[in-house]
Amino acid sequence: MNGLKSLLNRRWHKFNEFIRNVNEIRNRNTVQYSMTCFFLTLLFPVFIVLMAELNQDKYPSKLVMFIVNKPLVMLFDIAVAAAIFAALCLLFRKVWRAVAVQSVVYFMLSITELFKYGTNGNHLIMTDMKLIRSVKSLTSFAYIKITPRLVTYTIIVIAYIAFTFWFNPKIKISLKKSVAPAIACAGAVLSMFFVTAVSTPVYSFFDVDTTAADNVFILNEKFEKQQFPRIFHADSQ
Repeated sequence: MNGLKSLLNRRWHKFNEFIRNVNEIRNRNTVQYSMTCFFLTLLFPVFIVLMAELNQDKYPSKLVMFIVNKPLVMLFDIAVAAAIFAALCLLFRKVWRAVAVQSVVYFMLSITELFKYGTNGNHLIMTDMKLIRSVKSLTSFAYIKITPRLVTYTIIVIAYIAFTFWFNPKIKISLKKSVAPAIACAGAVLSMFFVTAVSTPVYSFFDVDTTAADNVFILNEKFEKQQFPRIFHADSQ
């Protein structure tokens, strides 16, 4: 028994030493590769929006056509993603955590939308969110099918999270000072979707379709025009 306890203690000590060494390297990376950290942080909202859209569109050519035809809507996507990302970064103060959380949420929404539409011809909308309490309830309205394309896109997203974790960009601001701007960013996002006085001019500027969607045909047409932000407001107008 003592021999087993001693072995476990040695293994635990080696594990802790390994973690310390990794964190020391990551902390050096923060300083040594400051420009890499800067661009990983700056480009993330663009990256996650493109990956979410690409996953839904399946083919890069279709995504390119959407960007060409609806550039302002794509900018709206990125602006929303950037505001959410800023709020998460300010709260976590470690960029990789914000990247991981937003990547998982965005990509899971994208996957669910992709397969819900493929399963029953209906798009994912805000009222579906109350159904997502478990994997079982999720598959009740979206048949999840693993494809090589989905695996490839998922690996790309995971790789971005891994790179951000390794290079370790940080937000150099105390939690006390970061709470207020984080709340402001979150409030800006919520107001764009739920406060008419704010959402109306914003949607108008970015050419986001706000016509009433009282049947599935109009709703599907709005989804084709608006892409990813449709999840948040396609059924709220």
